[in-house]
Amino acid sequence: MTITEYTQSIANTSCTTETTAYMLSTTHIWSNAASCGYCIKALQAAGIDRKTILTVLYELDRAHETITVPDAEQVLQDFIS
Repeated sequence: MTITEYTQSIANTSCTTETTAYMLSTTHIWSNAASCGYCIKALQAAGIDRKTILTVLYELDRAHETITVPDAEQVLQDFIS
């Protein structure tokens, strides 16, 4: 399940609006914005130019929306092994 699918599933429950809002506010899920911020800082520190950073951010956004957390963890494991 992607982050988008998760938040949509909460919104599509039979819970009240207040309960749904509470569930979303107390559920600690990965922040795509924070992920992008970390990525930008790392790429800048590595001396990557702005145009390339924007390309990476576009692809990162696509990955956030299409890859589940367990799949992303597996990508890392595959990359470092």
